[in-house]
This record gives sequence, structure tokens and C-alpha cells, in this order.
Amino acid sequence: MKMNLAKPSTAILSVFCAVSLVAPTVAKTPTYKTGSGTATVISVDRAAGKIKLNHSPIPALKWPSMKMGFVAKHEVLGTIAPGDKVLIDIRSGGGKYEITRIVKQ
Repeated sequence: MKMNLAKPSTAILSVFCAVSLVAPTVAKTPTYKTGSGTATVISVDRAAGKIKLNHSPIPALKWPSMKMGFVAKHEVLGTIAPGDKVLIDIRSGGGKYEITRIVKQ
């Protein structure tokens, strides 16, 4: 069988297309940014691992003061309660905002 090298054969194109369709894609690892600040606790849902805060500006993340929700591991939430004034460390990335450390003032 002779192949015309000027035009790729249909079989070669079919194989190339099939491989490119099933080739695994490499998931990007999110780039995380961190910051610290102060906040007042608005609400805590330990069962869901969520906390809502009214935080001061977080310069490292270029955030102004605002009210927003975060995820946090149960052990990080500890005995924090609504109304508490706290110091916080935040990790932001991959579309998630996580409190990694929270300490009552």
C-alpha cells in the first residue's frame, strides 16, 4: 500500500483524534494566597464547617472590610461563638476561602 505523504491518511487522522479525545487532562493545582486580620464572628455552623465573619481589610489579599462566609475545620472553630472578636488567618484559592487559624482577642 502506498501512502501519500503530502496528505495524511484518514486512518492516521482518526487515530490522532481518538487519542486526543481520551488523553487525560492534567488538573491545575490551585494557587493559594494567605492573609491575616481581625474580625467579628456573625455565625458558626460547626456541623457544616462554616463560619460567617465581618472582617477588617486583609491587605495581603487586597480585600476591603466586608461580611463573608468561610469554611473551617471543626478543630479550628473550637469554642468560637457569634459576637466574639477574633484574629484570623485565611487561605484563598481554588474558589474557596478557608479560615486556617482563629483566636479570640
